[in-house]
Amino acid sequence: FLAMAGCGALASPRLGRLADRRGRAFVAVLLLAVAAVSMSLAGIAASVVLLVPVLVVAATSLEGLYVPGGALIVDGTADAEVAGGEILALTNLVWASSMAVSSVVSGATADVLGPAAPYLAVAALSLATLPFVRRLRTRSAAALPAPDLRG
Repeated sequence: FLAMAGCGALASPRLGRLADRRGRAFVAVLLLAVAAVSMSLAGIAASVVLLVPVLVVAATSLEGLYVPGGALIVDGTADAEVAGGEILALTNLVWASSMAVSSVVSGATADVLGPAAPYLAVAALSLATLPFVRRLRTRSAAALPAPDLRG
């Protein structure tokens, strides 16, 4: 977990700069693709020695989705008469609830179908999400200028 947190902390500013240059949706698509590949590899990893680095990559890519994903959600609701903070609060509520449910469902799925099943399910969900995020690319700004923080 420490390695995953460290990689996430190192990747976050770089992903932010990439999102500033290439757009939020580009980064989200990239991270979803990396998550799909790494979770697929986790599902077939034959040993812990192979599993640990794959899970570090998977966790870093999934953690990296929070910022561009949140920004895309706020962008998508820009025409709604709801404050961005309310949208993000609802997003966090849904995220927290899904984390609780997915832990139980993943354990039960692994018990019934084997330990690879939850990894492969996350890989499939990541792939299934790609077309929706790619569609957002055409509706959101392709690249946003970096903010001037020189004050």
